[in-house]
Amino acid sequence: MIGATVVIAEDHNDAREILREFVNLHSDFTVVGEVESGSELLQAVNELEPDLLMVDINMPRMNGVDAVKECLEVYKDLSFIFVTAYDDYAVEAFNLQAVDYVVKPVHKKRVFSALEKAKLSIKQQRHRWNQKVEVKFGREIYFIDLDHILFVEKIARKLYIHTHHEVYETIDTLEHFEKQLNDDFFKSHRSCFVNVHHLTSIKISGKSYLGYFSGYDKPAPISKQRIEELKRKVKQSM
Repeated sequence: MIGATVVIAEDHNDAREILREFVNLHSDFTVVGEVESGSELLQAVNELEPDLLMVDINMPRMNGVDAVKECLEVYKDLSFIFVTAYDDYAVEAFNLQAVDYVVKPVHKKRVFSALEKAKLSIKQQRHRWNQKVEVKFGREIYFIDLDHILFVEKIARKLYIHTHHEVYETIDTLEHFEKQLNDDFFKSHRSCFVNVHHLTSIKISGKSYLGYFSGYDKPAPISKQRIEELKRKVKQSM
């Protein structure tokens, strides 16, 4: 059992009750929150930190697609399933990498099929989240989740590991640290590795480039020689 939590976004009471009943019948999922409009979804995600969203597309004030896009700006790896009476948004839904797209009226078997796909997605995310790196500083050793790292940069003789909340400093070599990184990281510069899942934009800076991350001010250096390969890597990760 993975013990995954779910938030449902659906403006019709009857449809919301049916989804809640079906989800709670699955041994791996529990509904922990419900909202009636897309505009309420991000607040619920911030408060409840669910593993999965089940989102109706046609809702008042903000439709489900736009609401999910808003959530993904903050929680890039969030899993979500669209539930709707229409198939007009199917292409856009899968471009957003929805786990599944369930057309109403919903049936238990179809919902369970979507939840099994979500279960696999969540397991893969958790495996990646559970990977840690060891960082030595003086007599202390820190263990940092790989997924929390934005980029790793060498300046002079020190290595700086940037996360959203803290910058860790170590005298480990970049070559030694590289051995602990996974495929989410790309060597953007001779002195830097970036986490492509967190990279949100690239800007020209003189004869080179700078990579930026959502909610973080300091950019990562990107060399002109590596920019095209980095762009391909980012597209592959989307």
